[in-house]
Amino acid sequence: MILEAHRYAQKNGVVATDDTSLIEFIGKKVAIVEGSYDNIKITTKEDIYLAEFILKK
Repeated sequence: MILEAHRYAQKNGVVATDDTSLIEFIGKKVAIVEGSYDNIKITTKEDIYLAEFILKK
């Protein structure tokens, strides 16, 4: 579904801030599920340090 949404966006010049926006744009529903604060996204060098700390716990 994410690939479908990204392909549609690319083909039609749709700009979005994240995958969920693209999914909603093609008319699909997005669900929010409870997660863990330890499930982080690594985007900066500092995030690597946090990930290492979490792995050591």
